[in-house]
Amino acid sequence: MHLTVGMDGSNRSSRALDWAVDEAAQLGCELEIIYAPPGPSVNAPMDVSDALALDRYGRELLNAARHRAAEHNRLVRTWSRYELGSAAEVLLRASRRARMLVLGSQTREQSGMTPGPTITRLVAEAPCPVCIVPDRAELPGHGPVVVGVDDSGCGLAAMRLGRAEAERRNTLLRAVRAYEVRVPSRPTDQAELRSLHRSAAKTAMTVIDEVFWLIGGPEPDDNDTQDLVQQGEPADVITGSARDAQLIVVGSHGRGFVRRMLLGSVSRQVLQDADVPVLVIKRAVQGDGITERQVAMVRRDHGRAVRAGTRTATAPDS
Repeated sequence: MHLTVGMDGSNRSSRALDWAVDEAAQLGCELEIIYAPPGPSVNAPMDVSDALALDRYGRELLNAARHRAAEHNRLVRTWSRYELGSAAEVLLRASRRARMLVLGSQTREQSGMTPGPTITRLVAEAPCPVCIVPDRAELPGHGPVVVGVDDSGCGLAAMRLGRAEAERRNTLLRAVRAYEVRVPSRPTDQAELRSLHRSAAKTAMTVIDEVFWLIGGPEPDDNDTQDLVQQGEPADVITGSARDAQLIVVGSHGRGFVRRMLLGSVSRQVLQDADVPVLVIKRAVQGDGITERQVAMVRRDHGRAVRAGTRTATAPDS
């Protein structure tokens, strides 16, 4: 399969193109470059001269993009496609044949501090993982892969994808889990508060441990993986732990009839705040799902192993 990158002529989409070329080279696959400007509509009719000018601009943009890609890495084979219409619709159709869809992020000023509608829809609906590349002159080429951990279906898919990305990049996998401490309304002393913190952190560590079992085996060697649990909002904990990272991987939990307009709150906030590329997966792909019954069975076996002393589920002192 190939990678697909969306272009719009901006500097941010050029940075996304450079990142996509590097990824295609590492994966040994080809790269599709797409430009999809809005077509004519009732409210915005287009005469022949406008259509010809837009067509000429689109062809020139794509030729320049392919030239830039070749200068970046001549070993990556590219092809381009120009199609009038909704960018979201065109890229969504393309994502059904792609291994990954790559897009440039909008700046905070352009996006009003939230992901734009095209990015929001594509991350929510694309069947393949979607990577949003930040508008930075220098993107990190080293550092760990950070994965936001939860035990939902798309959270498990994110962990599996994150582990594969870390192995491919020969780097550390940092599994991150946020937790909150529920403080009772009655008066509590410091000893009880410390106990509550330890209990919440231990539960968070247990979730990380279980997720590694759920994706197909025990946790990798400590040299390959770092577990991090921290009190706070999930998106803040994920982005805060990724300051030295080269990639963040998260699952998207957009649900219901508003899925086309809204992402899961955590993935949306991470896309808004991250300074490194963010790879979002909304579910397991190609039959890679895990049923609730399988989850329960693995948790049962994992609990037995912990009680037998063959596995540990501990948290750092707080």
